[in-house]
Amino acid sequence: ELRRRVALRAGDVGPTGQDIHNDACLTVLERGARALVDWVGTPVSLADNERRGVGLGFAWWTVSPVGGAVSLIMNEDGSLILHTGATEIGTGAVSVTLPVIVATSLGIDQNRVHVVSGATDIGPYDHGSQGSRTLYGVGTATSAAVDSVKSLLVDRFARMHEASPTDVIVSSGSLKLVGDPAIHAPIEEIAAAIISDSGPIVVQGIFHPKGPAYDANAVRGWVRAFNEPTFHCHVVDVVVNIETGKIRVERLLAIHDLGEVVDLPGVMGQIEGGIVQGLGYALSEEIISDGVGRTLNSNFHDYQVPIITEGKSKLP
Repeated sequence: ELRRRVALRAGDVGPTGQDIHNDACLTVLERGARALVDWVGTPVSLADNERRGVGLGFAWWTVSPVGGAVSLIMNEDGSLILHTGATEIGTGAVSVTLPVIVATSLGIDQNRVHVVSGATDIGPYDHGSQGSRTLYGVGTATSAAVDSVKSLLVDRFARMHEASPTDVIVSSGSLKLVGDPAIHAPIEEIAAAIISDSGPIVVQGIFHPKGPAYDANAVRGWVRAFNEPTFHCHVVDVVVNIETGKIRVERLLAIHDLGEVVDLPGVMGQIEGGIVQGLGYALSEEIISDGVGRTLNSNFHDYQVPIITEGKSKLP
């Protein structure tokens, strides 16, 4: 109830005076609260030496107010090469979502989009892969780049058929004239024509977010407010053996304010991975030292991270 009273709503301001533009905070919290009530009200069978507890955790997450840049090349065969200094660190934000953005916009298979990344000496500078900024910054830059490519294709196709660019659509890897489906051409044909007449198709996409409004009297420092805050709530149901101390997590519900999902398997993997990290942090992981600075459990045998045999997923 305390969280509900202080939950940020559209029109509120955050702790730095940052404007809040939607009710995602309260929406996520209420979904978790309903689960909490349902679970508490559902009886469970317990042994005499077991006790049950249900808990809720809630947080907001931020996006660093820094942008990204890409270079995008279209080849004569309609394939594309995307250059970026962004580094893939295992989330799929670079290797999966950037090709999806390009491919979806042009209506082509994402295997026709090749990414060259991770080295700022051969690609546009990137501020660094962090918790959430890669897709936000580099993804938006990629969207801008592919829009520029589409504009070149559309303009050339429109001139070829003495039509207005507004009457041309890009769909399923082809350019089509609205109202006359017989007039169409694959993107590689138009790309080859442009390259033959005007030279290589090379565009840039640059995104640098403007920082959100904030109260300058409330905070000092480099980062005073964060772009696109998101909100997250987890609810857990645990059983504790009061004689042995063994803790059994019966169920866990993760509720996340995601926005538009570009790569659903990647999102699920990130959430599941975060859950496992949280369970390890809470239940088994601890760095033990001898009091003079020497670590006593400096390997994965003694530093107990969760392993696959300790549970199973019950995802729908």
